[in-house]
Amino acid sequence: DIPLERCLVYFGQLKGLTKTEIDTRLEGWLERFDLSAHRRKKVKELSKGMQQKAQIISTLLHEPDLIIIDEPFTALDPVNTQMIKDLLLSQRDQGRTILMCTHQMHQVEELCDRILLVNKGRDVLYGKLDEIRLQYASHAVLVRSPQEIPDLGGVIDRERQNGAWLLRLDDETTPQDILQNLVQTGITLSQFEIAAPDLDEIFIQVVAEEGADGQ
Repeated sequence: DIPLERCLVYFGQLKGLTKTEIDTRLEGWLERFDLSAHRRKKVKELSKGMQQKAQIISTLLHEPDLIIIDEPFTALDPVNTQMIKDLLLSQRDQGRTILMCTHQMHQVEELCDRILLVNKGRDVLYGKLDEIRLQYASHAVLVRSPQEIPDLGGVIDRERQNGAWLLRLDDETTPQDILQNLVQTGITLSQFEIAAPDLDEIFIQVVAEEGADGQ
């Protein structure tokens, strides 16, 4: 039955802030999260999205160097989700360390530099996101062009994938060979990249390998 503002003041005091520091900082946070008009409402009367934003204010109010957040986008609409993403990136750019726990792999791909995949309480994969994606990349490239992609030496299979072409290469052909071939043929490229699986696919593969090793 505690009003929102009183609750946030209480948590700020628990984290060592003076009443003056809390008053100075809290007003800006409430305005930023569009909660000023709800400051005297009881926390239990707030929507799930408002409660989520209140938790984030409580987490950041004392300006910690280490930020630990669990599923920060739960119950948020797209506008507020983007606001929280921008806020987290801003905190990171200010030199703060952020540990985020989430099952939403697309959020991890967008925000994280390093990842730790956990399965049944055990860590199964850790490292820099870009390096892990390259580690699990197939021997293939994604190519997008407004023109027809011609037959190319070294390509053993091709398939359409979200408007682009996935070209699978033989063992002797490198992505650089394909790029050079395309440039020489005068093809206009709007996308060319090494095909890497998303984190959902990597997680499934790692868990499957763990299960096979345990049998």
